[in-house]
Amino acid sequence: MQLPDYKGRSVVNLTSSIMHSFDVKNLYLEAKLLSSKELKSSKNVILLLIDALGYEYLMKYFKNSYYTKNMRGKITSVFPSTTATVTSSFYTGLAPQQHAITGWNMFLKEINTEIMFLPFRTRLGKLDLKKTKFDWDDVLDIPLIDSKIKNYNFVVPSRIIGRNYINKDKNLYGFNTLKGMFSHLKKIVKTSKKRTFIHAYWDTVDTLTHIHGNKSKIVKDHVKEIEIELQKFVKSIEGTNTTLIIVSDHGQIDADKSKNLDFAKHPKLIEMLNAGVSGIGRVGYCYVKPSRVKDFEKYIKKHFSGLCELHKSEDLIKKGYFGLFKPHKKLIDRIGDYTIIMKGQGVIEYPRFSKKKHFKANHGGLSDEEMLIPLIVIKT
Repeated sequence: MQLPDYKGRSVVNLTSSIMHSFDVKNLYLEAKLLSSKELKSSKNVILLLIDALGYEYLMKYFKNSYYTKNMRGKITSVFPSTTATVTSSFYTGLAPQQHAITGWNMFLKEINTEIMFLPFRTRLGKLDLKKTKFDWDDVLDIPLIDSKIKNYNFVVPSRIIGRNYINKDKNLYGFNTLKGMFSHLKKIVKTSKKRTFIHAYWDTVDTLTHIHGNKSKIVKDHVKEIEIELQKFVKSIEGTNTTLIIVSDHGQIDADKSKNLDFAKHPKLIEMLNAGVSGIGRVGYCYVKPSRVKDFEKYIKKHFSGLCELHKSEDLIKKGYFGLFKPHKKLIDRIGDYTIIMKGQGVIEYPRFSKKKHFKANHGGLSDEEMLIPLIVIKT
């Protein structure tokens, strides 16, 4: 089990280093592997987030590569290690303890429904959020760092423009291909007259790994394709005084269906809940009827102790799983009464998720494969 290291070796600390290099204060310490002092001398700073490119994956399949040649070391994701939560840390500079985005699926007490945060729609589709006055700003209700760093640019897939963080009010560049992404990055670096920060995002590794698994040739070939295009890009911007930081939000762990926790096979357990299970497959937040708390604990420990860990959610806050310092006032409402963290390679199955396609690899949990991510730094 790999817990987040919010004291200098997490994505939160990396974001602090970037913010401090642009003279923006932040609550968390800088990254031990990359200081703001080092970044401050660069005219351009690029943060390239390659979704699901885990440290363990690179060390297993790309040990002698351009990636590892320029790798400073490994850092940790946040908890849970899932895109909605981690990108919220990159965009705010804060841990989940402060931004309170606790997973792909979140139960929101204020509207008494569960939403999928990134596409920003309800899980069951019974409420059209776009037709209400309730907006994603009501969910992530703290400032983003793009409002603090001057010359902040987004380079993202065109199909996600308009979603949450990625709106048309920013210096925004959309692309449809890998070469398109690097073309935008090159243009910004070459034409920028002032010190510039660029946040770029590539998500295809995550998609392919979910579908095909870590061992797949399709995934390996795509990671190799990125490596080739990356080297071309670096060569094309030589002499521009740019620091390129390549990092991920999480890795993936290959699935084992025999290790799944299937609520549908335990109707007595479902009956103990009053708001179901939210979170992500590897981490589940359970809302338990007050009168059934002891029964719930006993049932999980009796039937699933080999598959998962059961924690009182408030204990995870105290132990620093979600971050350091004072928690967001809505955090406890979004993590339920109990948190299930899956061991091994299984996921949580819940009846209303039954139509969901089973992935060949997953993330969100605390394994090394999910939590450890590379910190790659290239200077031109």
